Amino acid sequence: MNRIKSTQVDAPALRILVVEDNDINQLLAKKILSMLGHQIDLAENGLAAVDAARKVSYHLILMDIRMPEMDGLEATQVIRRGFGGDHQPMIFAMTALDSEEDEDQCLTVGMDGFLTKPLSVSHLREKLAECKAHFNLPAK
Repeated sequence: MNRIKSTQVDAPALRILVVEDNDINQLLAKKILSMLGHQIDLAENGLAAVDAARKVSYHLILMDIRMPEMDGLEATQVIRRGFGGDHQPMIFAMTALDSEEDEDQCLTVGMDGFLTKPLSVSHLREKLAECKAHFNLPAK
């Protein structure tokens, strides 16, 4: 994995929800994103993600696909149907699945992008820059 130097903060900060049922993956994503200067909240499944997204206006949701109670695909559909246009976060799949079919399925349900685990800092930064551009935030 690419190393992050403490001086490599991605200002301005994004408000990000990490939806992941694995504690280690949650901690890793939170550590990387926090070191990059972003505000992070965690949810352990799709139901918790939908609830969190109703309460907080996120720029970005990093959504695992396979989770208990409600998977990431269903949670994405609920978020896309249930929120007004101004409140829509970008949603990127964050998954160990790596086939073109999996990526197509994620895009079909309304996700904006696809990240594979383990997370690559450089690829993550590209997606964060894409999110900032979407919300007209300066890159740095």
